[in-house]
Amino acid sequence: MKFIFMIILSLLTIGKVYSQTNKAPSPEIRKTRDFILIKVEIKNEIAVGNYRIPFYPNSFLEIREDLFDYKKYGIFRISLNDVRSIDEYPNPNMRSRMLPGGRKIPIPFGDGVGNGLLPSSIIQTNLLENEAYVYQNRYNFGVFIPSDTGFDNMIITTRYYYHREYVGDYSIVGIDESGSNSGELLMLDLNFILH
Repeated sequence: MKFIFMIILSLLTIGKVYSQTNKAPSPEIRKTRDFILIKVEIKNEIAVGNYRIPFYPNSFLEIREDLFDYKKYGIFRISLNDVRSIDEYPNPNMRSRMLPGGRKIPIPFGDGVGNGLLPSSIIQTNLLENEAYVYQNRYNFGVFIPSDTGFDNMIITTRYYYHREYVGDYSIVGIDESGSNSGELLMLDLNFILH
């Protein structure tokens, strides 16, 4: 609980999170020519393994435990070709959704900022509820992964920086009134993903 309190305090004080520095434990981003990898430390019961991402045929979510620090991580391996394909030819089967449980998505860019809805893909894991999500529209690309964040009924959002460039927003999502649906959300500028 003390660790969660320190994270919240640092987010409120600094107002931003840096990727790939020692200033924030999570999330981390790595870009390659063909993929973007988003690594998030998680605390939940998702089984270790690879999970397919519907509508993104060359992408997947890997859940693994680190042998050195004994922590569990979710790593979204997102094909840039998949993202580009959906950007050019939006899939009508990607239903617009809010966060799990029905709370609005904090959307940082372009259309949809007010309504909190984005076209989404639900990743089927071994959990019966509170699945992982991928969100995408013309301006935003986001991932949500369920995790025990340790606090109730609030969403704390801060600016997210990649090599000191503002590229999106990072949110820690507390449990809702039903006692579930907590997790971590990273919303990124689609331009940053594709260029």
